[in-house]
Amino acid sequence: MVNEREPHRGKLGMDTAEVTRLSTASLGRDAMGLAFDKLSLEDIHWAKISIVDTFGVMLAGAVEPTVGLLARALDQTYGRSRIYSTGEMANAPDAALINGMAAHVLDFDASSDTFAGHPSVHLLPALIALADGSDLDGQAFISAYVAGFETQSRIAGAIAAQHFEKGWFPTSTIGVFGAAAGAAHLMGLDAGRAGQALSIASMSAAGTVAHAGSMTKPMAAGHSARSGLLAALLAQRGLTAAQEGLVSERGFFELFVGDNLIENASYDPWRPPLAIQDTARGLKQYPCCGIFHAALDVVGDLKSEYQLSEGDVEHISAQLFTSRMGHIDRPHPSNMEDAKFSVQFCLAMMAMKGGIGIDDFDDAVVNLASVRALMARIAVGAHPETDFGAGKIGQGGAFVRVTTRDGKKIGRLCAQATRSRQGQTTFPQSGSIQVHYLRITKPTGA
Repeated sequence: MVNEREPHRGKLGMDTAEVTRLSTASLGRDAMGLAFDKLSLEDIHWAKISIVDTFGVMLAGAVEPTVGLLARALDQTYGRSRIYSTGEMANAPDAALINGMAAHVLDFDASSDTFAGHPSVHLLPALIALADGSDLDGQAFISAYVAGFETQSRIAGAIAAQHFEKGWFPTSTIGVFGAAAGAAHLMGLDAGRAGQALSIASMSAAGTVAHAGSMTKPMAAGHSARSGLLAALLAQRGLTAAQEGLVSERGFFELFVGDNLIENASYDPWRPPLAIQDTARGLKQYPCCGIFHAALDVVGDLKSEYQLSEGDVEHISAQLFTSRMGHIDRPHPSNMEDAKFSVQFCLAMMAMKGGIGIDDFDDAVVNLASVRALMARIAVGAHPETDFGAGKIGQGGAFVRVTTRDGKKIGRLCAQATRSRQGQTTFPQSGSIQVHYLRITKPTGA
């Protein structure tokens, strides 16, 4: 069986740690074995922060027209699960689909380098839809949330980087497993049926990066929320699937990544610190693609320190981490969805205003002559190195140089976005999270 625990041998052939062969059976067993009393105070703290942050962006996104399109396309005639865009009730899978889209539509939800996507926007809507109308307590909900988070993180840790580079969108393709595991845990399935839920979920893994910058992209979160929840519901009722849907011939790993990973696919046992604590590095300060947030931080800091106005800026040059430039180099965004992935637009807004909010992503703002003129003076590219001499740059790190009208050149390196640096200190504390929550849930134009 592929779920046996075995020693992992490091470069010198020494046993470095016990690892687990990655399979639907081993993941199902470990997910169902996670209990609230096994979580540390840090795990619980970060789970709460992740839930609050994701619920906030879901409420804010619920009023977006794109979410309304999806809600109207579905026949909402029965159910006990709330749809936050309409206030109506629906069956749990459809509610998870619509609320999942709402959670991701603003691109204000947390992201994760390890996950190569957004780890919470499918998981929370699936669990909320399942829990609606029940008498579940908070401890059960948090345990299920962490179980789903850890399951998808183990899969992502093995394949996410290669998976993304092939064009797949892990929020949907890997997220479906997190939603399935979380739902299975919340329903109290045994390990065998939880493993089957994960195998069933592999049939629904889908979503490509090609849709970034379109109205369809946030539906990926809803799709994985719905599909993962449905997989768990079907497993609960006795539907069976292939015994191993992940690491097998013609299974998920082979088709979505390549068969080179199958033989050695494994993961570390669930020992502290759990992946849920990675939330510290994923909370966003700006409602746009997180890859270039470090560059936004630099421009905001320089604008504040040197009292720069829009008219003072002659040119901005930004060099970013190399692997995803094709994802964000969009010098002529066509609409507000496209602008969320345009480093040029977002840098221009930061230089003009010193910040970026939900209301800035509007078609009228995107096409303002003043914004377009400043965007034309912004050059972006991949930095030739991944090590700037001050420690290895992380995903989204940046070096930015601003040239002023009087010829002054001001440059600065930012290896991590502010969300990362503050995420480990002041930001997640109660006062700061309340300020952030109010900011992301305020009515448009307030």
